[in-house]
Amino acid sequence: MKKELDLLKKQLKTADLNHIYVFTGEETYLKDSYIRQFVRVFEKQGMEEFNIIKLDKEAFSAETLMEAVESYPVMAENKLVIVSGTGLFEKASEETKKMVQDILADFPPYLTLIFDEIKCDGKLASVKQLKKEAIYVEFAYLQVPDLCKWIEGECKRSGVDISVQTAAYLAERCDSGENSYKKVVSMSRLKTEIDKLVIFCHEKQKIMREDVDEMVTASLKERTFDMLDRLFQQDTQGAVTMLEELKELREPVQKILTLLGSHIDSLIRVKTLLDAGYSKQEIAKQTGLREFFLPKYMGQSRMYSRKRLIDMYQAVAQADMDIKSGLQQDWAALEMTVLGLAR
Repeated sequence: MKKELDLLKKQLKTADLNHIYVFTGEETYLKDSYIRQFVRVFEKQGMEEFNIIKLDKEAFSAETLMEAVESYPVMAENKLVIVSGTGLFEKASEETKKMVQDILADFPPYLTLIFDEIKCDGKLASVKQLKKEAIYVEFAYLQVPDLCKWIEGECKRSGVDISVQTAAYLAERCDSGENSYKKVVSMSRLKTEIDKLVIFCHEKQKIMREDVDEMVTASLKERTFDMLDRLFQQDTQGAVTMLEELKELREPVQKILTLLGSHIDSLIRVKTLLDAGYSKQEIAKQTGLREFFLPKYMGQSRMYSRKRLIDMYQAVAQADMDIKSGLQQDWAALEMTVLGLAR
């Protein structure tokens, strides 16, 4: 991605644009920011209502796209067509394949065409065709080191400071929990939280960890982690209180169980490697856990034997099976499981 992204930045800076771009991936904030830069370039030509055409899922058809591609710019040298969220490249389609072939066969020199899609199946013939002709950039969720740099930059531009440690803590607090083994942090969510923190900390011009605690609602993954931490610290009442808060917020039981299970699974893997004498760096590499956050996992894994952690994992898995088979109601099963983990 870095090579393509560097080329994209260079082209936007010089306004010397390629003819076709394919933007894919789940980090929509980054994608949208680059698309806005394209729009600004073409707005400078004037007559943008004719020369910047946007086709979303509702407006899109093969006919409307071909019409947009083949029509000439109005009182300008170039035009921009943006196709977004159509799902064109998620599954095989002879119509899509033919459409791409027709566009590439006689591509107008005045046109810049952007396909903006969440998912693109690289095995599809149409995607393979585009990769040969287009600048193809996948915008995946950034991981913690890159997020920290971005958070620091956003804060600095707004006139406040934030340490790397606090930036990492903010990123973890915003982790959606969609992936058990890596951080999934939406930059859109982060930007909203940064803007709130900047206003809150404007006078002292520095964002501290306690400011994040006060202003940023922890993600479900973070709250599940904290609940387990309470249990491991023998604070059963605190863990039950947190569970009641999750119930009031109507958080899905299945997702809580999944997060509990995946977290305990991570603790088992960390415990196994620790017992085998692996270093912190080696454990991070073997487990895929970020080194910055590894001390938390190492600390929790040391509180119990490997057998006890396996028993905990099995208890969570059993609760999941009982709910799915109708043997227990969801919240009753979860509450009994959490209390059982405290024993």
